Amino acid sequence: MDGWSLLDALPGAWFLALALLLVVIVRRTYDPLPRRIALLAVLLPLGLFAPSLLAGRVQVPVDFLLAFDPWRQVESPGAAAHPLQGDLPLLLQPAVQKVRSETAAGRWPLWNEAVGAGMPLLADPQAQAFQPLLLVGYPLAIRAGPAVAAALKVLLAFLFSFLLLRRQGLTSAAAVIGAIAFALSGFVVLWSGWPLGTTAVWLPVVLYGLLRTESEPRTADRCLLVAAWLGLLLSGHPQGIAFSCCGVALFAASRLWNSSTARTPTALRWLGLGAIAGALAAPVLLPAWQAIAQSERQAVLERLNPSLPHLGEAGEGSSERLAARLAPDSLGDHRWGSYWGPVNSLEDGGAFVSTTVLVLALTAFGRRQRRPQEVAAGWGTVAALALTLLPPALVAPLPVVGFLFRLGPQRLLGVAAFGLCYVAACALDRWLRGEEIRKTGVVLAGLLAAGILWAFLAHPPPAGRDPLTALRNLSLALQLGLLGAAAALLLARRGRPRIAWVLCALVGTELLVAHGPANPSVPEELATLLGAGAPAKRVAPGESAPAKRVAPGEREGSKKRVAPGETTEIPPELSEPLRWLREHAGGDRVVGLGLALPPNTASFWGLSDPRVNNPLEPAAYRRALRSLHAGAQAWELGRAESPLWDLLNVRYFLAPRGQPQPAPLALRLRHPSGWVWERPTALRRFFLPRAVETYRGGSWPDWLAANPDFAAIALVQSDGSARQEERWRADATGANLFFKEHDAAHWTVEFSAPEERFWASSLYQDGGWNLLLNEHPHPWLLANGPFLGAWIPAGTHRLTLLYRPRLHAFGCLLAALGLTLFANAARPRSKIPTTAEWPGRSR
Repeated sequence: MDGWSLLDALPGAWFLALALLLVVIVRRTYDPLPRRIALLAVLLPLGLFAPSLLAGRVQVPVDFLLAFDPWRQVESPGAAAHPLQGDLPLLLQPAVQKVRSETAAGRWPLWNEAVGAGMPLLADPQAQAFQPLLLVGYPLAIRAGPAVAAALKVLLAFLFSFLLLRRQGLTSAAAVIGAIAFALSGFVVLWSGWPLGTTAVWLPVVLYGLLRTESEPRTADRCLLVAAWLGLLLSGHPQGIAFSCCGVALFAASRLWNSSTARTPTALRWLGLGAIAGALAAPVLLPAWQAIAQSERQAVLERLNPSLPHLGEAGEGSSERLAARLAPDSLGDHRWGSYWGPVNSLEDGGAFVSTTVLVLALTAFGRRQRRPQEVAAGWGTVAALALTLLPPALVAPLPVVGFLFRLGPQRLLGVAAFGLCYVAACALDRWLRGEEIRKTGVVLAGLLAAGILWAFLAHPPPAGRDPLTALRNLSLALQLGLLGAAAALLLARRGRPRIAWVLCALVGTELLVAHGPANPSVPEELATLLGAGAPAKRVAPGESAPAKRVAPGEREGSKKRVAPGETTEIPPELSEPLRWLREHAGGDRVVGLGLALPPNTASFWGLSDPRVNNPLEPAAYRRALRSLHAGAQAWELGRAESPLWDLLNVRYFLAPRGQPQPAPLALRLRHPSGWVWERPTALRRFFLPRAVETYRGGSWPDWLAANPDFAAIALVQSDGSARQEERWRADATGANLFFKEHDAAHWTVEFSAPEERFWASSLYQDGGWNLLLNEHPHPWLLANGPFLGAWIPAGTHRLTLLYRPRLHAFGCLLAALGLTLFANAARPRSKIPTTAEWPGRSR
């Protein structure tokens, strides 16, 4: 480790401190936790993410940015990201960093002005606002937070799975095998960087909280259940949350059904504590519900035929999906460049929890006497896996099941993985207590071996695909070898306690080999791509920032020819075009043409980009940009000559070097990593059009595409006034707008005009923006489709824009109520003394 310092180990030290705190709380407040188990719980995530926690590397695969301008000429220092993890730097990390910056400034992270025409931030599930596992990483640098969050997910999954199984009377070895299998399962490790994986991690925590509050709970028990529910509800993936709640409901129903004590008080207690957690999470959940209803993803789902699969997630045959569940490497692996399964190796391999666990789970179906929760977990797992395997046309039309299916059947694999681990742990526990393996279990284990062989042999790579022969042969030999070893060990009659620990080692080894390479880190040098570079020195408009120059036509250290006069040095922390844009853009938006400067990532450097790469993209905004779409990706925009760019306040375009652009664009910066073009006709974020046309129905996206000048005329929602009966036109000149101050969710503008004028903007209005005229509420209208506008009377006025969604305000009221109820629920209950215990009374 060249250049290693103690600061590189700071994320690991912070993780160890948090892990130690959690272990101390568990041991002193809840159930006994053996030291060797606590040590194993810490070592598993530390080993998985050691390069990022201890060696200064970055867990976010930012080397994906090197495939785009303006970073194409930056040499990759040995990075090797997973090809399926592009969403982490391109979608998730920009939103997470925006929440972090807004919170650090002491503001509610309500609005993201850097993406599109602005869009909700607190309501964006991808932003994961107030997710506890991200919040604890705020004291660290931006690059270190994701590694700590990923390690904490594995820690929580192992620790609380162990506590849950031990709480139900299982032996230590049985609890450990279930905990290891779930903590290292495909759904937890493969999705460690996504909110989807977080929803599965909180499942055992909630279930453990249910057991702790089943009868006469203490204050600490009630606090645990509320905190667990809060962590699950704030995890940031709506479908995953819904499916985890289904798993909790199934477990709770089974527990109540087989309870020998009063069921109603327990059920009411669980519902009450869950409702308190829901109220505390309401400021995030309620705006998210509204934003999802207005999103393009929801519009697509509403247009889909119910008999069709959810966005193509289950469009292939059941044979391939079953093969991926039994043997993930039988269909290749995207990590190594070739995959021929139904969706991708992350989606399809999420339910894999090791061959040994599958053997144990199958032997459980050959026994009659089983724990009630084991029965519920077993059949719940079967139902979840069936939903991911059955043909879409058969499942989607069903009333309730079809609704869950349309949410995305692959999201059920987290619950299925936990169910498999639970059943396997219960099976091993009974085996340790002396039960023999029945013939049915042996037959099912044999069928599993046949199924693994079928998965590999019946699904060869199609023509043109890399067969990955070595990987598939090694994986097949490993799975069959482990299956045979597990079966042989389970048929032994002596030394079962030692054999159980051997089985635990087999499970951990297989899962580390299978899933360990799925989260490669990247070198520390690439952390500057997250916007960590220092501000560049200001230069005169139209010039490039100072850079080292070389002889015309030559590039230093290379034989590649460049145009005379171009700057050639690419600063290690930030490319020159981004430096220039950050210095000159001010409050105006910038956009990358084609595949330059991917959307969302401009926010790393304090820039705003009108493109959106997010499932929450507002449907109305997508329609407004319909005429600009020009590429395979939904966010690829073109037609740089379109006047619609003026409306969107786009002043600067970043294009690949040497790519000419039409008028009225003017070249402002030449650089080998990209050329910057300026659109001098771009309107400001707020402006005063000279004429107004009333919208009377029809296709307003077509009207936007045909309008030659948005400064001349705006399409305005009717307010029923007489001035809008015909086209309105301003009579006087001298109207002015002066920007006073602003942040993401607050703008202040000084307005001055001799007559009433219409005030228009390129600010997306989802219903949460409120307009104040001289500190008094003022009515607003929609202009040019989904953007905010208003009629302003003559005179000089102070306009104030505040983003305050009503559902967020209502959620804050619910949170206050929930906090009050939680304080009452957490209050220690004093025991009322009996008459025999009164002071002074003789006994």
